[in-house]
Amino acid sequence: MIELKNLCLAYGSHVVLDELTATWSVPGIHGIAGLNGAGKTTLFNAVAGYKNPVSGTLQFCKRDLVKDDVFFLETSPYFYPNITGYEYLSLFSQTANHFDGKLLNEVFQLPLHDLIDHYSTGMKKKLAIMAMLKKDKPIYLLDEPFNGLDLESNHVLEILLTLLKERGKTILISSHILDPLLRICDDIHLLKGGRLEQNFSKDNFENVEQALFGELALKAKAVIERAL
Repeated sequence: MIELKNLCLAYGSHVVLDELTATWSVPGIHGIAGLNGAGKTTLFNAVAGYKNPVSGTLQFCKRDLVKDDVFFLETSPYFYPNITGYEYLSLFSQTANHFDGKLLNEVFQLPLHDLIDHYSTGMKKKLAIMAMLKKDKPIYLLDEPFNGLDLESNHVLEILLTLLKERGKTILISSHILDPLLRICDDIHLLKGGRLEQNFSKDNFENVEQALFGELALKAKAVIERAL
């Protein structure tokens, strides 16, 4: 079990996470949904140990959660200039027992001998995912992993994440794109105002879109009707 209790995190006087409390089962795939500025990335920074909370606790299986428990796939991973895909992957020591990069690339179809500088956004995202899969971590955090991927690669990523869960891993995913979350997540949590306000299990996923976009849709419609 991953447990966050009364987590508070601020940037100066701006409070981003406000006594946030959450419990996630292990293993599992857990979705974090929220509008822009809701604090999804900040939450992941706290879980990954990149940002220390002002107060609160983070526990994993009844002990303190530490950086070594987590691999954080950021929305826009950093790549050194003038290196190839192969050179980038070589920077990550392999700790996963079953990782075969050459075989995996039959699915991702990356030009690993080419400079990353020439990669598209989607190619860079797939390369970062390959690096993630080299590491054997109990927890994977994926911040907007579907951004920039084509439909085929999105489907492959869904298969990969489901397989990781089957192998005992726990995955937290934030995404603006709801469809993949609805297909693969065990539950989806709505982040709003610095707190996880609502939790949805599979049997009520049909309510997620309304909870996330309902208020926004009403405001947008009212403004558009006046503007046109």
